[in-house]
Amino acid sequence: MEVVTAEVESAIVMSLIGKRTIKLANVDITSKLTEFIRFIKAISHSQISVSERAVEVVPGSLSGGKLAFSSETQPSSYFIYHLLPIAAYFKTPIRLTVRGSTNRTGHMSIDLVKSVYCKILADFGVVSDIKIVRRALFPCTDGEVLFLSEVGESLSPVRNDKREALSRIININYINKLSADIIIRITNLHRDTLKKITSSVKVYNDLGQKAKAAQPKEATRPEQPPAKTEPKTGPKPENPPQSNYGYGSVVIGNSKNSVYYAEYIVDGTASLLDQTPESRSAAMLDELIRSIRRSGAYDYKTQPFLFMLLPLTTPDASCLLIRRIDKRGKEVLRLAEDLLKYKYTLEKHQRTEEDVNTGVSTELLLIKSFGVGYENVHRCKG
Repeated sequence: MEVVTAEVESAIVMSLIGKRTIKLANVDITSKLTEFIRFIKAISHSQISVSERAVEVVPGSLSGGKLAFSSETQPSSYFIYHLLPIAAYFKTPIRLTVRGSTNRTGHMSIDLVKSVYCKILADFGVVSDIKIVRRALFPCTDGEVLFLSEVGESLSPVRNDKREALSRIININYINKLSADIIIRITNLHRDTLKKITSSVKVYNDLGQKAKAAQPKEATRPEQPPAKTEPKTGPKPENPPQSNYGYGSVVIGNSKNSVYYAEYIVDGTASLLDQTPESRSAAMLDELIRSIRRSGAYDYKTQPFLFMLLPLTTPDASCLLIRRIDKRGKEVLRLAEDLLKYKYTLEKHQRTEEDVNTGVSTELLLIKSFGVGYENVHRCKG
């Protein structure tokens, strides 16, 4: 079957689950895609051939068990995110070690995959976890994470058609080879702001490796200004290669059945001078509030992932409150229709008086469907 899509990784994942041979046409063979293909070969017995602007995927068996993979160019979160929809379909539970960077500017953090996407997968009945053995901020690649997942017969349908009040917010801050003063400053800011949203706020700080003792507390690198100074103008100094310094934060709003998030990462390739930690954190907290107001039952940014899971459930009714579907989400749904034979309907959500008063988006929809019933062939009864 020939497929033309911008969502190449999603198409390959669906090919493995549906056991359908596909030929991807008009594909840009980037280093990122090359790494992903190498990853898929490492975790499965699939045959993938690459030619000029084309990729052919012949899905193979998924044995599972103890696996390992290393990447010098892509963060571990990239690979594990795409592995999650496949996790239930292996023969034996997965114990996957991924070595490389764990946190990279412009990419989803491993902390986010663990706290948000593993939770969503659990809502569909698949238990998984990520253990951060050693954190590494790009371009450093000596990090290590361990991904653990159970297997199952199939995914469970979900009914999550209402918004719920937040019951807890979790904030994870991490820093490496920089002054701990940064963590103290952003933690205080986060607590003061998040307490206005809900009284239950948990903050976890990972201080990583400390800066060299010879450096002053307020400036762990010569380029970094003291706290509360204006960013300098002019050319930015080049970052030393393989500098495992940086910091970041992720904030996650939870209710019993919902999750919303925002995050930022400042890795070893990013300038420490462009913005202060406080300004980065303020923008992150604003994004969290926007996500809560704009989203349905789950953060709207998770919708492409949800559209990967919904077709895989048993042939029972699922119903999710979602935001208006963006371009990427529409493409994932199109692939699910073509490759997994998924069918769904969309209905406009009727806002309640409380929704109106709290500024909930007018662009919410209900997606209703029956799962296609993809089963783990290794676990089928009879």
